[in-house]
Amino acid sequence: MSVIIILTEGGSEYGYGHISRCCALYTEAINQGISCVIYVAGDADISEEYCWNRLEWRTLSELKTISFEKEDVVIDSYHATIEICEFIVKKSENTLFIDDDMRINYPSPCTVLNPSLYAEKKLYPKKKDVKYLLGIQYALVRPAFCSKIQQRDRRGVMITMGGSDVADITYSLYKELKWCLPKLPVKIILGHGFKNKDRFLRLKYNYSEIIENASAEEMRETMLSCEAAFSAGGQTLYELLTTQTPMIVFKVADNQSDGMNALLDLGIIKKIYHPKDVKAAAHDFIKGNTLTPPLLVDGKGAKNVLRSWLS
Repeated sequence: MSVIIILTEGGSEYGYGHISRCCALYTEAINQGISCVIYVAGDADISEEYCWNRLEWRTLSELKTISFEKEDVVIDSYHATIEICEFIVKKSENTLFIDDDMRINYPSPCTVLNPSLYAEKKLYPKKKDVKYLLGIQYALVRPAFCSKIQQRDRRGVMITMGGSDVADITYSLYKELKWCLPKLPVKIILGHGFKNKDRFLRLKYNYSEIIENASAEEMRETMLSCEAAFSAGGQTLYELLTTQTPMIVFKVADNQSDGMNALLDLGIIKKIYHPKDVKAAAHDFIKGNTLTPPLLVDGKGAKNVLRSWLS
């Protein structure tokens, strides 16, 4: 029986996007009858529906505790060293590196996956025994976002700033929106890594809803119910594209620049916002400065990845 080992990272400071897309790949593999296990470096928690373990696999001593017997291996990491990557390639049958920004010169033989809007513009080095899977057709979204959507009446907004909101945007944005439009329905997504959750749970405004540790199904329903989403520029953008939800996007990490510029070029957003631009973002929404995106992500990315990688 085929086995896939997924090595990723995430926690209170970063990485829930890595975990989300790895879970999407995990689920598709299981649906295809492939056994799968996820190893997570960091303090992130994953739902019990997945077979997973917490392990600092980015150190060689810990990595060697995994029993490699020529399994297929997926690595989704911003921090794994070239030495770690070389060790994995030597031990695995087929190796897939998920890469967003040409982070390192990946060892061969391997497959490199960049599922972003801008991937095909990246000048990846041509190497013998390195296959590239580039482009939005490989976007990894969770199963809840893979079924055909039915548009409905949308009211209000959602605020979703990733698993931990590292730039601390959510609270000030919420207050600004409520100052301007007290009756605006606002749904706040609080991720696993959020700090100071109590300040949100104490909010007494009407027309507000706090959703903690939202499941994929809850995220999808929230997106489809809202006329716009205020979002960080990470993995959530691809799920917003499946629901064609207008978005106002904040850049909270340097590696988000290419993806956000692609959204600008495609006319999906009008502007890139930074954490200091909370007031401007709120007022631009009030002025109607949002656009309905085309249906660019069809939910078949995980199927496309497994077929192209393992064929």
